[in-house]
Amino acid sequence: MLPFEENRSIRLSAFAHTYSRKDIAATVHSLSHTPVYYDLKLLPIVESLKRPTAWKKIQKQLGSLTDMEGAVELLKQLVEAKLLVPEEYNEQSYLDNVRSKLIIGPHFDILFLLLTDTCNLKCTYCFIEGSKPSGYNSSVMTKEIARAAIDAFIRWKAPSGDKSIVFYGGEPLCNVNVFLSTLEYIDQQIDIGNW
Repeated sequence: MLPFEENRSIRLSAFAHTYSRKDIAATVHSLSHTPVYYDLKLLPIVESLKRPTAWKKIQKQLGSLTDMEGAVELLKQLVEAKLLVPEEYNEQSYLDNVRSKLIIGPHFDILFLLLTDTCNLKCTYCFIEGSKPSGYNSSVMTKEIARAAIDAFIRWKAPSGDKSIVFYGGEPLCNVNVFLSTLEYIDQQIDIGNW
């Protein structure tokens, strides 16, 4: 029937939250956001699982139900959603696993450096040049900002796979000093093993 030995105690997960209205109830896992919906008549079974209960006792409780198949299906769904767990299950390790995947900070494998929004072509059809307000002053990235961006990229780069830096703009070579300085800085970081 379910993957529990007869005398094994099971319980609702500490991450289970139950809601009900009218004739329907739902139990939701607060970490995975996985919901299990069921008939309100089955809510007493779920409520009884807040305390560790032997599987044998739950089977007896099910025996008095007219909707035995629905109750068994509910229990299977609760197990699949990790909402119903063995009493001794260490949920802290599950939480630590979820945290390690979600709260490790950003990981990037590509960095775009917009060195300038200046372009050297003056194309008549360019919608960017044509949409700049009168008196607009083009902006350029400084060497310090470019280095800070490289340093941040090194801190947050994805642990595996290829990494890319794209020099972007307008025309990046309109800011040639910062372009060459940034290439040198990247080479230095590669040489010291930061890449």
